[in-house]
Amino acid sequence: RASAFLLFISLVGSSLITTVLNRVEWPELVGINAQFPEFWNASVTAKQLVPYRALGLKWIRLSIHWYFLENKEGQFNWNFYDPPIKVAEESGCKAIVNFVGTPPWISSCGLQTPTDSCPPTNYTTFATRLVTLAQRYSWVDYWEVWNEMNLPPVFWYPSYDPDTYAALYNEVTRVFKLYGLESKLAVGAFAYYGNAPGGKSIFADLGSRGVYSANPVISFHPYTNEPEGYDNEDVNSLYGFVKTSNYLIELAGSGGNEGRSVSLWARISTVLASSLF
Repeated sequence: RASAFLLFISLVGSSLITTVLNRVEWPELVGINAQFPEFWNASVTAKQLVPYRALGLKWIRLSIHWYFLENKEGQFNWNFYDPPIKVAEESGCKAIVNFVGTPPWISSCGLQTPTDSCPPTNYTTFATRLVTLAQRYSWVDYWEVWNEMNLPPVFWYPSYDPDTYAALYNEVTRVFKLYGLESKLAVGAFAYYGNAPGGKSIFADLGSRGVYSANPVISFHPYTNEPEGYDNEDVNSLYGFVKTSNYLIELAGSGGNEGRSVSLWARISTVLASSLF
């Protein structure tokens, strides 16, 4: 299932634009979230990219599932991923790729189901595999670590655990720095507005654990019918789109990031054009 997403790029301390002062370059802001490598072959990927490029879109978001890439240690299924990713590269698109899913041989759940939703037992191994991907597919602009880990147990098993995710992400950051790749790293996207079990916010929980220090990029999936927030809800409410975005700019710009550029990525199944006001 493909969905549209927006990239919001704002300076720390600045609000999202409420009045458009300059021409908005939509191809730099809007893209397509599509699972090319995992569900489609190179031929289908090529066909899908034709209308995307005809629209003038430049950004795509892909997914690489470690479970499929290396189901057995040391045996990489490059033939599965290389062809569609090569097609995506040749399209001239910019790309965000999330790396997710733990194979059985390194799953903290052992061989019990669901192994791929469990964090790996060795964070350094996860990080080195992601470095391998970043080097193999060097044209990719950003690599996200995991996806929607605030939705346990479906996407992060068995329970909500910001400490474990922060440890994983910080190790990936350390390893990426060894190769000069830290500017391509991004925290995995959050579902909804960062809502977590027990009324918690994964935005705040990870912020207090320093995960935004290397590269202040935050992405989330609002999943709302209205671009400003939930149905019939004030756009300035806690879960309103604008207030959330402003909060995230402030959060990512703290803890040593003052004065640095902050990137916010919002993805949903419908285009959020009106959110740019």
